[in-house]
Amino acid sequence: MHLLKLAFRPWRTSAFMQTFSALGAGAAFSSAILMGWCSLSLEPVMHRLSSEQVITAYLDPELAQEDEGKVVDTIRTALGSQAVSDLKLVRALEFIAQVRQEHPDLAEQLEGLGGAELDAVIPRYVSVSGTFSTGTVDTIRAVKGVGSIETSVHKAASLVGSVAAIRWITILVSVALAFAACIVTFQVIKFNTQQFADAVSFMELMGGGGARSRVPGFFSGTLFGVLAGATAAASWYFGADYLLSHLRTLSPLVSELPQVPATGAAFAAAITLLIGTFSGVWAGAFSPARRSAGGRAWL
Repeated sequence: MHLLKLAFRPWRTSAFMQTFSALGAGAAFSSAILMGWCSLSLEPVMHRLSSEQVITAYLDPELAQEDEGKVVDTIRTALGSQAVSDLKLVRALEFIAQVRQEHPDLAEQLEGLGGAELDAVIPRYVSVSGTFSTGTVDTIRAVKGVGSIETSVHKAASLVGSVAAIRWITILVSVALAFAACIVTFQVIKFNTQQFADAVSFMELMGGGGARSRVPGFFSGTLFGVLAGATAAASWYFGADYLLSHLRTLSPLVSELPQVPATGAAFAAAITLLIGTFSGVWAGAFSPARRSAGGRAWL
């Protein structure tokens, strides 16, 4: 019972500091884990942007309308077993129907051009989207009836770079938050051990050293870890979805992030509790060595 009273002494003398430090450390640990989860979730987005592409194969203007289906079948055969998500032939009327959804005035102007002028302004093309190998563009270009080709692979390079930069920023923020939370935890536990250092020294002089002298530090660190872990779990459970809901509105790329796993709250609480308990064990293990070494600090 006396050892438990020693462990609670810092909480009696400086309750506000202990409480707000635990709340801050728990929120920082939860934010660090959330940033780390975001960086891991952005990796599949980068892979999709770098691998998926849209190939637009413009048909030869002199190609007869009855030969359009043959060209489409030849392209489909040339792609083989590659992961094709969409393949379609787009004529002038289909293109106008797509334009009408965003620009109805422009669609009406295009419809008024007439048959020959419409075919001259709006070329026929085959749109192919999916994940393709390196030589797919050259394979489609070699198909008879294909005039020119455009691909989105070069346009997506800047997006991949932007996502990579965001991913590295989240990693740096995660590491910085975790480091700051660990420093706060260790310094608070160091302060706590100093509160009962004299009592522990006296207990050692009376023959109560060994593992018993480390019990106050262990319980003090565990109590700090419990409060910080509860804060981390609550921050994750109530704040993670709210924060990501606002982040998803910033960019369509961020909107592809999956839902935050509910198990993250338990993981954040467990990690924070372990760090708090480890700090207490560390304080209990090194405080006797610190006193016997002439007062040199253990942290």
